Amino acid sequence: MGKLSSKERLLKTLHFEKPNRIPIDLGTTNCTTMTRVAHRNLCKELGLEPSEDVFIMSPETYREMIKPY
Repeated sequence: MGKLSSKERLLKTLHFEKPNRIPIDLGTTNCTTMTRVAHRNLCKELGLEPSEDVFIMSPETYREMIKPY
């Protein structure tokens, strides 16, 4: 199995197919948000370089996409 984009990985998962790795969600909602410091510490703990693939959204550009109930 080759390298998959995050979109391809998610689509495989939604179609009950085995992706190349487990899809994760960090930051889509307030429940899954990871701060820059937490991301940097996680990468350090795992022995990885901080990834440029991680989308960092500043508070100035963040908008809640769903209404709280």
